[in-house]
Amino acid sequence: MLSPLSSSGPKRSNIEGVRVMRTRCLGGMLALVLGAMIGGATCAAEAKLEEGTKPNVVLFLIDDLGWADLGCYGSKFHQTPNLDKLAAEGVRFTQAYAACPVCSPTRTAVLTGRYPQRSGITTWLPGQPSQKNHRLLAPEVPLQLPKDEVTIAEALKPAGYVSASIGKWHLGGAGSLPTDHGFDVNIAGDDAGTPYSYFAPYTSGANGKKNGKTIPGLEDAPAGEYLPDRLAAEAEKFIDAHKERPFFLYLPHFAVHTPMKAKAEMIAKYGAMPKEPNGSQQNPIYAAMMESMDEAVGRVLKRLDEAKLTEKTLVIFTSDNGGLANGNGQIIAPTNNGPLRDGKSQLYEGGIRVPLIVKWPGVTKPGSTSEAIVSSIDLFPTIMEACGVKSDANVDGLNLSATLKGATPPERDAIYWHFPHYNSNAGAKPGAVIRSGDWKLIEFYETGRRELFNIAKDMRESNNLIEQNADIAKDLQAKLVAWRESVGAKMPTPNPNYSPNEQKDDGSVMLHSSTADVFGTMLRYEPLPHKDTLGFWVRQEDWASFEFTITKPGRFRLVPHVGCGTSGGSLVHFEVTPAVPSGGRKSPGSSPDDNANSIASPERQLLTLTVPATGGFQKFVPQDLGELTLTKPGRYTLSIKPQKKEGVAVMDVRRVELRPVTTAMMLPDLKLLDPFWRSTTVHRESVLFVKETADKPADGKLLFPATKVISIHAADGSKRFELGRDFTVSDDGTRLVLTEKSSVPFLRQDELFPPKGKLPLWSGGAADGPQSLSHKTGDPETHVLFNNGHWFHDQQVEVTYERTVADWPGAAPRFDASRLPKTLAKLKAKQKLTIGVSGDSITFGLNASGLVGAAPFMPIYPELVAAQLRESFGTEVALFNRAVGGWNINSGLGDLDKLIEHKPDLVIVAYGMNDVGYRNPETYKAGTAKLIERLRATNPDVEVILVATMLGNDQWRHTPREMFPLYLDALKSLAGTNDQSAPGIALADLTSLWTEMLKRKRDSDLTGNGVNHPSDFGHRVYASAVLSLLVETATK
Repeated sequence: MLSPLSSSGPKRSNIEGVRVMRTRCLGGMLALVLGAMIGGATCAAEAKLEEGTKPNVVLFLIDDLGWADLGCYGSKFHQTPNLDKLAAEGVRFTQAYAACPVCSPTRTAVLTGRYPQRSGITTWLPGQPSQKNHRLLAPEVPLQLPKDEVTIAEALKPAGYVSASIGKWHLGGAGSLPTDHGFDVNIAGDDAGTPYSYFAPYTSGANGKKNGKTIPGLEDAPAGEYLPDRLAAEAEKFIDAHKERPFFLYLPHFAVHTPMKAKAEMIAKYGAMPKEPNGSQQNPIYAAMMESMDEAVGRVLKRLDEAKLTEKTLVIFTSDNGGLANGNGQIIAPTNNGPLRDGKSQLYEGGIRVPLIVKWPGVTKPGSTSEAIVSSIDLFPTIMEACGVKSDANVDGLNLSATLKGATPPERDAIYWHFPHYNSNAGAKPGAVIRSGDWKLIEFYETGRRELFNIAKDMRESNNLIEQNADIAKDLQAKLVAWRESVGAKMPTPNPNYSPNEQKDDGSVMLHSSTADVFGTMLRYEPLPHKDTLGFWVRQEDWASFEFTITKPGRFRLVPHVGCGTSGGSLVHFEVTPAVPSGGRKSPGSSPDDNANSIASPERQLLTLTVPATGGFQKFVPQDLGELTLTKPGRYTLSIKPQKKEGVAVMDVRRVELRPVTTAMMLPDLKLLDPFWRSTTVHRESVLFVKETADKPADGKLLFPATKVISIHAADGSKRFELGRDFTVSDDGTRLVLTEKSSVPFLRQDELFPPKGKLPLWSGGAADGPQSLSHKTGDPETHVLFNNGHWFHDQQVEVTYERTVADWPGAAPRFDASRLPKTLAKLKAKQKLTIGVSGDSITFGLNASGLVGAAPFMPIYPELVAAQLRESFGTEVALFNRAVGGWNINSGLGDLDKLIEHKPDLVIVAYGMNDVGYRNPETYKAGTAKLIERLRATNPDVEVILVATMLGNDQWRHTPREMFPLYLDALKSLAGTNDQSAPGIALADLTSLWTEMLKRKRDSDLTGNGVNHPSDFGHRVYASAVLSLLVETATK
């Protein structure tokens, strides 16, 4: 028996030279087959069984059959009378293991008696391609069984055996088929891992068309024939044809592998497909496949009886890995391996423990069971012993002949697994296992996490004993490492392109529980469909983390989906930080040292959850914890750490979402319908503090005298500033003055106008630091400070304050129902409104923080307008923004056909900033008039909002301040006065608004680039001006 921690007695080590299996000289082999041992036989010469007494061997290898799937292994749902009968006539092993949790490696082990790591076949062929969300890269695997591997068929051939492989091969295609590895007959075997079809014609295809490859040897199948039935018939033929000589019949059924396909009448026996998983065996299609597979096995056993071969045939029945229990995308999983944990692809018992039934008349005791710990690698040497064949093949397995007779199992130190691969569908991650005696250690390569279980006491693997038994774990880990080296196991390597849980196209991030890293001893991902959660959170000390990748920074709502029982009350912290460089990890599967996607900034954001009672741990309820702002692209980590546990468990977590904060969600804070020119509270007015002279502190100017400053914060929302500590308010309330120790950023006056050559000239795009434009009006040697990204935004603050009631002295947009009657009618009738936009860089969105990628990621003004209309009228509003930076009115005319394709009901025309430099308002007017004319020629009902642009910096030579009123007049003449308005045309007069604002503030307060693009506040002013024409409440 396995007892790795005992030093008494000799050891057979699987590490020090995996033993060369040379079948012992058995002078009494003939008598053994007949059921009586002959003692004292000499071994001077190798004994050989006489031709007529050599046993036949029939080896059934079922695909994806779970340990608990047969009636004789406890299933109450599946009907397997033939296999239950086989168990009653032979020995049933309760601790038999597949050599791998997936198929091809186990098939290698079965046929060669060797750990599949020696051949490099460590996953199903050809394996799952590496993905960006894999922390590690799996080693490459050969695409076929190496030629130098000796199979059972090859070893038996010199002894006169004829061999057939009938069924799934999956160890290579042409050049590496069964007939290339010692088999005389191959039916149905090629490189395919799943059947092309379970029903004839057995041909691959799509959309119901059979137009691909056909299962070899089954080309003539009658339509509708079921594959397990056909394989049974082929096996019967083989037995009939070779009953006069010893044979090896290898029957690797495709069943019960997906796709789930079975006979309709048999499915009906098991009832309708359930709608919800319940943690038990309940899939009627799988049950029908099981029954058909059982019938196919029964037919072969019956033919042995009919041929009078039963008494001289060794029958072995087993599986290549645990049952598929995780659903694999199906609501109802094929099976459930309970009480074993998890299933196929996993290194827990449900993924590797399998049924093993052996019937050897005269040797095995009918109805017996064995608790011996055995593996797929043991079948080769056992078959060689049974057949009296000496093989020089170097094998890792042990001869189980004595075990089959009920004697003490052969002594072995341990059995091992090495699975350096992912299986995304099953949530499986790379790892390794050692089972030694009662103890089982699992090592996960990604993080070096280890789990230790006493399988004899805890076959469910519920209680991780790693903390209590560190010495045992250390001993087992050392043996596992040594074994890996001895078999040449190839390890996974860091993935240089690792990009976990990438942000989706809609901006959201979904963190499924299967992608979590768990820390502590009891917390785990539970993959079964009725769970599919982080669960077993019974210790406060345990915690979990997720890594995720942001490509488009922004604001997000953090929404975990949690379940709890009837108590709740646990306090949990959710903390988001930039991903930590992982160069210090030394585990075999450590994370990559290449941290190109990691973020160096010290951002840390914490949200808390008091876990609610949801009525059940698998009754998941989304919890909106609040807002996060992620300002940079790259990799982040979300850590979930309980601070207090109430009740039996903290909670279950199925997934965590990062939902983008939408424009609609921002609206309440933007106050677009409460513009500053009408409100007694000015919301988030932008200010850039300037130190004009060396002897005076920096100050910032306000639009109105402030009676009360409510808040001042950095424009990106990262920091708040305090009255008295960071600033004071001037006596007249129009200025904020920085204190000596203030942390508010400011610029010196000379920095706003740097000398030529001091800063790089802007040549396009958005730089991180300040640049300049040439040149200041009337002064070619002085440039203008400029940045087309978010540098100006980073220097600004936003001020919310109260002011006294006073009318805005300048012009302001006013609601007039007669101006845009058709648009208003559509909105009020809740009919879809399509808005087309034609404009320059301002309307394209520069320099709104949402466009330049800075917090608070406020959208551009056309999007604000559309969102507010949807909110105000409860109707669908489609927006098509054709604006492009650098365009003027003639550019808009050139693009007009593209805009018309969208069939807009309302068109916003917003040019002027790039037109004023031409100093020709008449050309501007003519171009705008032509644009309106062409619009109406296509759709007479279209209505237009003309936007008179903001003012550019009067110190820049391309934005002559004196020209803006003339361009405004050009638009006024097209829109008409209130008394003589043009039908279907309204004017949003930003020029007059800006003119009055700049009497009170600096250009640098209102601009996002230093010269001619609005700040966030400016974009809100634009939106409010347009909305004032469309929403009556905006001007009340």
